[in-house]
Amino acid sequence: LWAAVDFGTWEKCGHMSGVVSVSVTDDLMKPESWVMSGFLPYDPNWEGAAKGKSKGCLEGNMVLLPDGTLCNFLRYQIQDCEPNRDRAVLLEIDIKNPEKRPTFYKVIDFLGSLTKFSVTFDPESRRYIALVNRVIDEKKPMARNVLSLVTSEDAIHWSFVRDVVDCSAYENATEKIGMQYPDMIIDGEDLVWVQRTAMNNATNFHDSNYITFHRMRGFRRYICR
Repeated sequence: LWAAVDFGTWEKCGHMSGVVSVSVTDDLMKPESWVMSGFLPYDPNWEGAAKGKSKGCLEGNMVLLPDGTLCNFLRYQIQDCEPNRDRAVLLEIDIKNPEKRPTFYKVIDFLGSLTKFSVTFDPESRRYIALVNRVIDEKKPMARNVLSLVTSEDAIHWSFVRDVVDCSAYENATEKIGMQYPDMIIDGEDLVWVQRTAMNNATNFHDSNYITFHRMRGFRRYICR
């Protein structure tokens, strides 16, 4: 079992990326069962990196690529860069050496990568799916009032499917509404998720005042067209 973790602070201008892992046969409640990797800082010289001042990567997803490569699929903070949205960073994890720190794998085009997103693999359709905060106004790239479904056959090349929650038309939607931090599972024919939701006069879009549950029935009819 693998999970992405971050080390750092916003005050120190960013986070380093690592993973923790544990054997499925070990007791998950015992600290000694777990292995922590080294941590990799962001490098603006990575091939394909956005140009400008970036606070790097955080809040990753563990994704197994079709060729067996295990990657930490990361949110990429480029709102003050060029381009200022729609890129994600993949770091490769050494499955045979879980203490080794990740290594750079690839920067990819990816909708909604400025905010935390959720990625999973659907064994039935053989497709990767993700819930993301799609940017609909390039002047306000950090807005979180739209949650969208995207899909990929290889986890590298992604396409937009549809918006699943759209609150962009509401008054003060950019400042006061957030449909964010989704965490999903596949439940039979349905896609279900919980999310942090800010609405009904929340302090701001980030400081959510709800946790909401959502179900998208028969989701494969949209991703398998």
